Amino acid sequence: MCGIFCLLQSGADKSTTQVSAPLPIIDVCQEAIQRRGPDSFKQLTISEDCATCTFLASVRWTQGVTISPQPLEDVDGNVLLWNGDVYNFTSEDNKTIESTSESDSLQVLQRFASHGVLKTLKHIQGPYSFIFLDKKNKQLWFGKDPIGRHSLLLKCTPTSILVTSVAHKSIPRIEEIPNTHIYSVDITCPDFQLGLKEHKWKRNISICPILKSYHPKEPSTDPTPPEEVVDFFANVNITAGGDKAVLMKTLDTYPLFCDNVAELTKLLTQSVEKRVRTQPSHCVQCVEPCGHCKTGVLFSGGIDSTVIALLANQFVPSSEPIDLLNVAFEKNQNYNVPDRLTGLSSLQELTTLCPDRQWNFVEINISRRELEDQRHCHIKDVIYPLDTVLDDSLGCAVWFAARGVGRLGSCDFWFSSQVLLLGMGADELLGGYTRHRTILRHCSNDWSALRAQLEHEVLNISRRNLGRDNRVVCDHGRQSRTPFLDEPVVAFLLSLPSWQR
Repeated sequence: MCGIFCLLQSGADKSTTQVSAPLPIIDVCQEAIQRRGPDSFKQLTISEDCATCTFLASVRWTQGVTISPQPLEDVDGNVLLWNGDVYNFTSEDNKTIESTSESDSLQVLQRFASHGVLKTLKHIQGPYSFIFLDKKNKQLWFGKDPIGRHSLLLKCTPTSILVTSVAHKSIPRIEEIPNTHIYSVDITCPDFQLGLKEHKWKRNISICPILKSYHPKEPSTDPTPPEEVVDFFANVNITAGGDKAVLMKTLDTYPLFCDNVAELTKLLTQSVEKRVRTQPSHCVQCVEPCGHCKTGVLFSGGIDSTVIALLANQFVPSSEPIDLLNVAFEKNQNYNVPDRLTGLSSLQELTTLCPDRQWNFVEINISRRELEDQRHCHIKDVIYPLDTVLDDSLGCAVWFAARGVGRLGSCDFWFSSQVLLLGMGADELLGGYTRHRTILRHCSNDWSALRAQLEHEVLNISRRNLGRDNRVVCDHGRQSRTPFLDEPVVAFLLSLPSWQR
């Protein structure tokens, strides 16, 4: 996990050096970039003809035998800043290539240099954002994976391009880079705005084959559920009579439901496994392998975070605890808010199912004063350029959870893991919000209307949620990992009609 930054300036751009200008962009962003990667930080400046590229990169070491400081530069002068995890490289015939002990970033740099950016990206599975300078062709490339799981912001003017993992409210007109394109620009062109090229997934770039249903050319439609399906689910509700145990037992008799649950369980288990096992054998407080917690879950007690915790139990060594980070904001001078009560209830379920695991239920209680202080002095800059009330609310909750300072029983607690598992994407993929039920009611059970809404939310989740969540988690030098947004999981769920989800 890394913080990456590039400022490309033409010879005509003097805006960051004027005496009357605000604090230069590099100085404004440097501290935020460094917070994302506390293990290494480096700056590199390259001049080419009349253009200057300034790169900043920080690294939190989570993969490879040794850390690979960035920016990376090869013998030909190509430069790579890579913020991501490569869970699979695939060959031209879509077969998985056996991984090596070499870090992801070194492998990607070699492939970019030898095969080109676009040909390489279609063979990568995993979350990423990147900046790459092709020295020979004098091109700057940047973008993110097709799902858009990592933050990357862009500000483009005729004389400068700023690409960065995180920015500051003092930088106007900066936007989240869409996950629909990869971008390139000739660094010698006279006008960067006119010279910026868009390479659209599936039209200009062959998307990773498993995600063939992502970025559809036209909105999808859902067939009407067969009459026997409608009758079955109507009878389920009558038979259950509000009893959840009876409801689940009845659903277990329906083969299609069981097959879908089995497939999702298999894919989600694989997703959690690689996110738990792909990390160092020591926590943030140690330099040698240790038995401290290395896996945490942002734990509201909802079904998404509870399922992730349950699956993580299979892959975390039995001697290590799993930290469940539960945030509560002060209300009426107490912290017995819905997420706290739901979290405690789900903790009881986990304890019953996995009695041998040490579950650390960490109560992160945030007073109104602390919330206001951190919101105004820091968090508003981290969630920027998003600034709605909802962004503030969700961003603050995730930021305090990732900070990991709370209480475990009667003792003070500091979260020690480098990796935080989040349930983001589950509601968008599986129709978990109240508005999804409302659509069905208002549209006379028109399942195509629901599918259109789900498709819209999934395709926009990067811009609306994932960039912000990535910024606030990484602000503490931790890495956010989202098992529900693994490529095989997303592909499977998108292949189902909405009434099967």
